[in-house]
Amino acid sequence: MGVNRAYRNYLNQKQGDGFEEMIQNSMYMYTQMGIMSWQNNQKVIVERTGKKITGAYFKAKSILDFSCLLDDLTYVEFDAKTTEKPRFPLQNILEHQEKRLGELHAKGVPSFLIIQLPCGLYRLGYPRIIDRSKPRTVGADEMYKIGMGYGLTIKYLDGIGRW
Repeated sequence: MGVNRAYRNYLNQKQGDGFEEMIQNSMYMYTQMGIMSWQNNQKVIVERTGKKITGAYFKAKSILDFSCLLDDLTYVEFDAKTTEKPRFPLQNILEHQEKRLGELHAKGVPSFLIIQLPCGLYRLGYPRIIDRSKPRTVGADEMYKIGMGYGLTIKYLDGIGRW
């Protein structure tokens, strides 16, 4: 089975969850190659009544889902988004995510969204997100195309300085 077919099958299993799992696998591969160390910033809150779990949810946060430290000590933070539409609607970016992207951009920290469109994977930086003079949807031609590595590795660190 070719990489593209494996990629499509993987994504169809669970649209958002499968995509984030692919990113985590890619981060693991980057770590194994000695390029970076990383963490997933999602915090789960578990509610209990005695020993019985009565609920679980993600804590609202002021950071993005993923952060990593590259081997040259560059700190990077990003989030993953997916849509079945040919253009990404900017209203899918939560208020705390846009605020965090802005804070990091102001400090010169590489921060971005990795967006999965039907036609591929793309990286979107903060300047385009806040550009109110342009349409509130973003097409593939306005983002940096992310390639796929061997297997299911997403090469999102390529061209990290291009926003």
